[in-house]
Amino acid sequence: MYFKKSTYKWLYDNVHSKYYDLLMKFCYLPFGGENNFRKKMLEGVEFRQEENILDMCCGTGGTTFLIADKINETSEIIGIDLSTSQIKKAKRKNKFPNVIFKEGDVTNTKFIEEFFDKVFISFALHEMKRDERLSVLKEAKRVLKDSGKLTIFEIDKPGSNLRKLFNFFWFFYWLPLNPETPTRKDLQRHKLTNEIKEAGLEVISKTNYNKGTFQTVLAKKINTH
Repeated sequence: MYFKKSTYKWLYDNVHSKYYDLLMKFCYLPFGGENNFRKKMLEGVEFRQEENILDMCCGTGGTTFLIADKINETSEIIGIDLSTSQIKKAKRKNKFPNVIFKEGDVTNTKFIEEFFDKVFISFALHEMKRDERLSVLKEAKRVLKDSGKLTIFEIDKPGSNLRKLFNFFWFFYWLPLNPETPTRKDLQRHKLTNEIKEAGLEVISKTNYNKGTFQTVLAKKINTH
């Protein structure tokens, strides 16, 4: 069962946004807590001065704010998300003058080509159908400067049966009609690194965390000039 984009927007606007931050804190408890976990995922990312950074599917700003902590005032971050309610929450929490939040469709952001030095996507692609995932990745490529970097934080497929069982219960995979089940399985079947390459980006590295539960994939836009 696949949910339409409009259905997902309705769910996030009217249901998920009410408890999203609390749910994230709960989900990351076994992995050192949400902030520590997100910081760990960002450890290998190098930031420079005067960078334009885009955080796609930013939600309420969990990753966006941690990026803001790692850069100085010469750089600017834009967080974009389809959910009106999520963006409103992010704006209320925002204490950084160089962070901007914008409601929008990440498959068609309306940003000019080759504007961003870095693009981030955090734990969102597994909620999308394959054609939507590829559209998001191609849009990330479009807005990246030549040799710009794309960093994706995502779930992965553990090799251990015990870890698979733990994830099955902890992340509510057992819930009937869980809308993430078909898209999550589809992403695992096609593999994130393969889809990044299919979108025309070069994979630089892949790092696994927590016995294969999560992955960070770093890619770059190939210089076209």
